[in-house]
Amino acid sequence: AYRNYIVSIITNALQKYQAILLDMEAKQENYTVSEILTDTATKAELVTVEDFLTSQIQQLRDNGKVGNSYAYLNLRTTLHNFYGKKLNFLFNTVDVSFCNKFEAWMRKNQFEDTTMHYYFRTLRATYNKAIEAKCADREKSPFIEYKLSRFSTKTKKRALSKESVKKILKMDCSDMSEKARLAHDVFSFSYYCGGISLVDDANLTPDNIVDGRLIYERQKTHGMKNLVMLDEATT
Repeated sequence: AYRNYIVSIITNALQKYQAILLDMEAKQENYTVSEILTDTATKAELVTVEDFLTSQIQQLRDNGKVGNSYAYLNLRTTLHNFYGKKLNFLFNTVDVSFCNKFEAWMRKNQFEDTTMHYYFRTLRATYNKAIEAKCADREKSPFIEYKLSRFSTKTKKRALSKESVKKILKMDCSDMSEKARLAHDVFSFSYYCGGISLVDDANLTPDNIVDGRLIYERQKTHGMKNLVMLDEATT
């Protein structure tokens, strides 16, 4: 038992030194043995970005927040594509230079500003969580200098014209597939019911129709909606 305990201590120490080496190599830094020993002694938790992101994804899923977990999963996948391999480096590697290179790579691959803002917002949230977990240094956060305001988050208006909507509503779908007819019916019902969202539409039952009115609770805001059922919505 004592031998296993010693082996465990040695294994943990080797893993810490390996993490330091990977971190310095990723940053293309020269290093000496004494610098590695000093760096190891000053770090509270040596957790790689890969392991931290993976733990965040799993924790969110365990807490039933599957939708939120996709933000971190998508970030990890995109960072893999950018870095070319697993993220086996420490958070101190994620500096302003790293962010600039990541941004340049995304622009080269024609990512929209809104998409880049999404990934960097998630990366910043990840870094802040790492600070709380003592896996990253607050004073070394790249987001003190690297601001997300550089990205334009305004999206172009993509609303259909009234003429286009009328054409869709009057479209004859009788010869189309069952899925196409269903899509047309859902679109038409949403339009005639004040733009009801798909998730609210999917949760409706006959009980939501009371005296010719559609009454339902919105899934997103939990606010009540009460509107007249037009004849077109029931045909």
